Amino acid sequence: FDYGNCPFVVLNEYFDGDSDTGSSGDVVDPLYDWLVDDLSTNTLEYVFVIGHEPAFPQPDADNGRLRHVGDSLDQYPENRDRFWNVLVEYNVLAYLTGHTHNYSAILLDGVWQFDVGHARGQGDPGAPSTFCIVSVSGDYISLNTYREGADTADEVDYMDYLHSYNLHGTPPTPTNIEIEYVNSSVTLEWDYVPSAYYWIYGANDPTGEFFNVSFQGIFERVADKMTWTTPINSEKKYYHITRHD
Repeated sequence: FDYGNCPFVVLNEYFDGDSDTGSSGDVVDPLYDWLVDDLSTNTLEYVFVIGHEPAFPQPDADNGRLRHVGDSLDQYPENRDRFWNVLVEYNVLAYLTGHTHNYSAILLDGVWQFDVGHARGQGDPGAPSTFCIVSVSGDYISLNTYREGADTADEVDYMDYLHSYNLHGTPPTPTNIEIEYVNSSVTLEWDYVPSAYYWIYGANDPTGEFFNVSFQGIFERVADKMTWTTPINSEKKYYHITRHD
């Protein structure tokens, strides 16, 4: 399927040429040939490939748990390497995968491999649940990761923003910035840009050091505007908005 200028190519890595479930996880000749044909005839710019098994299994980014080494595409290293080389050849932005239930992100020969983890909550307590969102806004392409947060070991009640990966381009500079002080809070407002992410920095002295205060406030989209609101004391504050590249 395509979204904007991004094609998303989905592979069944259990297809053996005859059956959809005949392989233990491999990029066999018929699947490889189909992928090459698809990539060679693609006319869109920013390609994602999706398959269940990682080419290079990695430890979980938070706790280092390692699973399915030798039981992923690395079980067949010649086919795995051939597969990865074609991703490199056709300038694929990223390979999105799973299987291990771990979350990881690595850049290999110019192609990202994102293992997007699992979303089973306490069904897999060995690693936090993870959600990855691919954002497409013209030539600005990013992948943003959120992981499970909890008040207690048994009660999951929110997702923590973890990281944003800039895969191509940069988010545009914020425009029409306004600031409003109301009672004991301050609100910054600027024009909403789809898929663009920003940090808020604050300081007591405009000539001093600015610190990231993004998580001290609440971001909210209101129609065609983005707002960020935070409580303040009587001290005057200075803010600037930085593109989150």
